[in-house]
Amino acid sequence: MVHSENSKMINDYIDLYQNGKITLEGLWYNIQTPLHILFQKEERLQVQEKRNQEQEKRIQEQKRDIDIRNTEYKQKESALAHFVHFGNSLKGEIIELKKQLDTLKKERSKNGWFWWS
Repeated sequence: MVHSENSKMINDYIDLYQNGKITLEGLWYNIQTPLHILFQKEERLQVQEKRNQEQEKRIQEQKRDIDIRNTEYKQKESALAHFVHFGNSLKGEIIELKKQLDTLKKERSKNGWFWWS
């Protein structure tokens, strides 16, 4: 729509020049002004596109960082779960050994002597 409006406007200026209502200098100015505005719009669009690309790049970098952190978190969570499982197993063994030791102490104390003496 803007393109066709600009084309119509330029054609109108050419008609004005051909009918002698504006000078060649006026024609050039009137044609140059819409073109200049179009070039400015194009420059702004290019700048905005570049910003959008840079922002998209930052977003992708942030996504990669988040994925890396999530992976590290899952690895640490898994390692912690193994450590807790190992700790619980060890705790169970220690409790069992303590029970056996207490049983031995009771048996030895009934006999009147201690196994460690």
